[in-house]
Amino acid sequence: MSEILRGRRYHTMTISILIILTLSSTSLPQSTALSSNTALSPTHSISVSQTFSELLHNTQFRTQHWQTSPLLLQPSQTQIRGQFTVDDIADNFASQFIVAGRGTFNEKTGGWNMAAVGSTPRPGASFEDAKVQFSDVQSALSKTSGTVVINSAGAYMPSLAKVCEECLDCFGLPINMNLYITAAGQVTSAPPHTDKQDVFVVQTQGRKHWRVYEPPEVMLSEADPLERGKASDKLGLGE
Repeated sequence: MSEILRGRRYHTMTISILIILTLSSTSLPQSTALSSNTALSPTHSISVSQTFSELLHNTQFRTQHWQTSPLLLQPSQTQIRGQFTVDDIADNFASQFIVAGRGTFNEKTGGWNMAAVGSTPRPGASFEDAKVQFSDVQSALSKTSGTVVINSAGAYMPSLAKVCEECLDCFGLPINMNLYITAAGQVTSAPPHTDKQDVFVVQTQGRKHWRVYEPPEVMLSEADPLERGKASDKLGLGE
């Protein structure tokens, strides 16, 4: 599958980068005995600066695709594929205080919502007790809707912060990065929804089938057009 997908949303002046990992049944590390004393493996060096720079200087992208239509790209495999994996995520959970959620949705009654990953409130009173563990992520991925979401992942994980810096250097716009981890065999990772910002999707592990739609007509719903398909709002494919 192409590693970077640029999709149109409503016109805004911010960019969101989504780092996507789709797991096979054997992708998860077998050991979960990780602590703050665990030695971290060498950090992968994911880089998209060349791709972003080429897009910025590409007249066709600027005139025909930016905020207009989706674009599928296949950057160099050495830049993207395998440069951020579930092993890197496990290492980061061992050393960082990371907040994660699990995407949930009911196709009949509403849109996308976030459930907690791990028990709430967290047991104990220490920093280590309060941390979400990678074993909590593994447990969340075994649920019916098994997509774990780490919002603002670029603020937690140094190698992903580098990608945010590269994007900021190229486009000069505010950047946010979210990380999505999807279990094997999920039919729907997330229901149809709208976002506030323009989106770059960067798939670093596994494969996923994407559908990108024109934004729904604003007048068809009283819901916030930038929050369609979320919380209690159901966004149907016919819209």
